[in-house]
Amino acid sequence: MNDMIWHCIFVKILIIRLLYEEYLKGAFMEKKDTPKHTNYKQMQRLAIIHEMIKSDKYPSREELIRTVVARLRCDVLSPRTIQRDLDVLRYSFHAPMEYNRSKDGYYYTEPGFEIGFQDGITEEQAFYLSICKRLMEGLKGTPMAAKINDVINFLSGYSVGDNSFASRIGTLPKPYTASIPQENWDAVMDALKFNRIIEFDYTGRYKKEKTHRRIWPYQFMLNDGTPMLFAYDELAAGGKGGERLFVLNRMENIKDTGKTFKLPENYDFASRCRGGRFGMFISDYCEEYEIELYHDARYLVRECVWADDQVLIENDEKDCTTIKFTSAQYLKVLEWVLARGDCAIPRKPERLVNLWKYSITNMKWNMEHNL
Repeated sequence: MNDMIWHCIFVKILIIRLLYEEYLKGAFMEKKDTPKHTNYKQMQRLAIIHEMIKSDKYPSREELIRTVVARLRCDVLSPRTIQRDLDVLRYSFHAPMEYNRSKDGYYYTEPGFEIGFQDGITEEQAFYLSICKRLMEGLKGTPMAAKINDVINFLSGYSVGDNSFASRIGTLPKPYTASIPQENWDAVMDALKFNRIIEFDYTGRYKKEKTHRRIWPYQFMLNDGTPMLFAYDELAAGGKGGERLFVLNRMENIKDTGKTFKLPENYDFASRCRGGRFGMFISDYCEEYEIELYHDARYLVRECVWADDQVLIENDEKDCTTIKFTSAQYLKVLEWVLARGDCAIPRKPERLVNLWKYSITNMKWNMEHNL
């Protein structure tokens, strides 16, 4: 009789075990499409879960929870939430996902499977999203690049390979920033998200000694591959304060002050350029510019809009195109003029003309004494 009782108990345990495994596979969920609409947090989780299952490492539900919590830096994640995400993968995105009992983990039965918003995004839209991945050259070297790449992969379901037409869309190789320490990146991103005041030590472009800064970060931007912050610095101008630009790589010992600031309505860096489109530089002076371009440089100036109010004046007899505009970016305009070599002559404003002459004089001196 005792043997019979233990046999019944063993059978019940076995049935419970089998039912639990079927639950892990989602067998109890009615096989119908789950809602197509997912919020951004779930999108982030799905992208991570998909990458883990696709890696053929057979992640368990516990491993999925630990990885998602670590990568998204969330406090807690319930098994029920992960199970819902797995169900969304299986039934909304038709993932060929199975549970391997012996390895206690999930896997895809179809190698190379990718997910995308199949009903919410067209094939053409997915293609153009994949193009965005190829245009992220400026973000190379930043933690942001990998995260954006994950989101685009999730949205589009595209993997840009050598045989893809998307690979026919290219970008010119550009310098990109050296690796930014993850803790610095996280501190800056948190400050931007939550309007936190941060302080740090900084080495400027023209002043080589380190100075202490306390800023209200307004915007993250890229300048030819260099990550930068546009911010209000409480300690600028001897403590009077002022808006400044900072290169992330030069920021050291970043600390959260524990204080927040109110983001002003007009915080966009572009508005500080006063119509100029010459790059990352601002000053307190908005000036009128007049620059003559000769020979091949005439084609360059015609092909782009360099300032919102630019006016082009053509003089074919002199083989000259004159551009007139206003801007608050005199140093960037100077660099632009010097880059045109002997095909550009500035006429206004006076300080631009003087800086141009000074630069040319120094180049002449270097040529005569150092070559």
